[in-house]
Amino acid sequence: MELMTFRLELILISVKLSLMLRNQEVKLLAQDLKDLTAMPKL
Repeated sequence: MELMTFRLELILISVKLSLMLRNQEVKLLAQDLKDLTAMPKL
């Protein structure tokens, strides 16, 4: 029983981490797009 809850916690942590990483990637992509759209103005 202990092992199961431990596994579930590990799964939750990994899911949270992957979501955070994906969120970070999206922010970086948005920043890249902003930079690209700002380029012609310069």
